[in-house]
Amino acid sequence: MSNENTKQTRQITLVRAITLPGQEQKFDACLLGLAGRDMGRRFLLAQRKISIGRSEQADVTIDDDDASRLHCEILAHPAGVMLQDLQSTNGTKVNGERVKQQLLSDGDQIQIGGAVFRFTRANHVEAHYFDEMFRLTNTDPLTGAYNKRYFLSMLERELARAERYKRESALLMLDLDHFKKVNDTFGHVAGDAVLVEAVKRIGAELTSEDLLARFGGEEFVVLLDQTTLAEAALVAERIRASIAASPMLHAGATIPVTTSIGVSGLQEVAGADDAASRTHRVEALLTLADTKLYEAKHAGRNRVVI
Repeated sequence: MSNENTKQTRQITLVRAITLPGQEQKFDACLLGLAGRDMGRRFLLAQRKISIGRSEQADVTIDDDDASRLHCEILAHPAGVMLQDLQSTNGTKVNGERVKQQLLSDGDQIQIGGAVFRFTRANHVEAHYFDEMFRLTNTDPLTGAYNKRYFLSMLERELARAERYKRESALLMLDLDHFKKVNDTFGHVAGDAVLVEAVKRIGAELTSEDLLARFGGEEFVVLLDQTTLAEAALVAERIRASIAASPMLHAGATIPVTTSIGVSGLQEVAGADDAASRTHRVEALLTLADTKLYEAKHAGRNRVVI
């Protein structure tokens, strides 16, 4: 399962560009997350009518508990681009004012539940800037994997989604075995090369819906979307085998590397669906995976423990 384009598809919800009546050229209309769980994300808007809401059936799905399942829509209008509230529970605000219908102008701020977006008609230079800022803010500069801060925010989001849609997901916590010895023997530049190659091998075993992050030095975490504990164990074993299968090469040096992996499942920390409970469950899920990782290390390394 190749994952070459994972980062691009996760950062942006792609649809198409809106074509307004009477215009021959297309422009890229998008929403840029300014606040809330979707802060920093860029949503390109599609076709002539786009629904926005918490539901996965919406054209643009946002993760906010205060948003309605189908909260509002953005559609092409003879006078421009129109936002229409869909009788949402908490209403839709444009520039601080609650509206039922509103023609949008470049730069308007839209509030949907606790999330705030800016509507903009971005050209390609601006779009590249938004994406680059997202990358710099949310990814590890060495490996290209997501960073710890972004992963934790996404993990809490997935807990809420899993509770809402009654589905399972799982967490892997990986640590490269004896990594200090790699640095001491081959140098830190070689150690960095090993980390980059490890991320490539891990990513090759994941789908575009999974989330890989560097959690600390040589430690990585993976959130497996809609995956049972048993299925997660199989993914973990493929990752372990891939890393151990062949040594990593750098500047003529042959560097053998193995990994130990702990696996935990969201169903093991089920609870009430509120912010305080989710924060507690995030901590419990990470602690559980870390405990199993320690067991794998203690049992001899280069193994998976569930």
